[in-house]
Amino acid sequence: MIKYYRIKNKYTQEELARILNITLRHYQNIESYKSIPNVLTAIKLSKLLNANIEDIFNEKYYKSLISKQS
Repeated sequence: MIKYYRIKNKYTQEELARILNITLRHYQNIESYKSIPNVLTAIKLSKLLNANIEDIFNEKYYKSLISKQS
């Protein structure tokens, strides 16, 4: 879902990483659900993408977290 909102809002991964003050690699990991952003980054990202945090980090995200903890 993050990628969908990013494209919808006409951002590149590089632009969002720069605005969020994180590395491109970290942003890519967040977008592919391989990394968990801190709370402030998640809030900033949701505001930039004009979406609710719940919409961005949907069920797929939570399922991936559970499987990583197993």
